[in-house]
Formats: sequence, structure tokens, C-alpha cells
Amino acid sequence: MYLLCKNEKQELIKDWGKTFGNGNFKQEDFEGLPENYSLFWFRNPKQSLAGIQFLHFTPKNVLN
Repeated sequence: MYLLCKNEKQELIKDWGKTFGNGNFKQEDFEGLPENYSLFWFRNPKQSLAGIQFLHFTPKNVLN
């Protein structure tokens, strides 16, 4: 999944990225990104990011 965020949230997102398994989170540096925005790629989140509702995830082992 890709996540585009304003740079004011960049450090919060990077800290959240430290909770991911190896290779499942990285910041992308594509040409053409809007000014003052950052792009991140991630997969298999282990936990939600508190304070940002749309980054709430249910762990796989909870699903039926």
C-alpha cells in the first residue's frame, strides 16, 4: 500500500514504520510528488497508528 502524507506527519509515519518487519516499510522518493508531501510504501502492518483513524488495522489472526 502507498501512503501520501503532508511532511508535518512524516516523522510520526517514520516512527510507525519502525514497527514493521524487515523490508515491509520504506519511504519512496519519486519525481513529481507535490511540494511538502512524502510518500511511503508498506505491507503487513503489525499495529495501527494511534491518532490517525484511517491507519487502523485488524491483525490477520483476528479475522475469521
